[in-house]
Amino acid sequence: MSRFHSFFGCLLLAMLSGCATTQYEEFGDAPKSEVMQKTAMESMPLLERRVQDLEERVGRIEAELVSRFTGLEISQGDLATRVMALAE
Repeated sequence: MSRFHSFFGCLLLAMLSGCATTQYEEFGDAPKSEVMQKTAMESMPLLERRVQDLEERVGRIEAELVSRFTGLEISQGDLATRVMALAE
């Protein structure tokens, strides 16, 4: 699994490196007034639900990556066996 972690780490780094923004670029300036801060506090349950949804999505994507990586390892082993047989 060491190769998987290395592969997954590189893949994750590649995906995130192109999406780097500051919080203010993505969501706008920080709330300045008390009214805006209250609105932000009222939206916390919605934001928490969004985070939970995203965590579930990441979990599904990770599971899919593990499955596909395992399939690639199996295919690689099959190909190596066939190459050895052809070499003999």
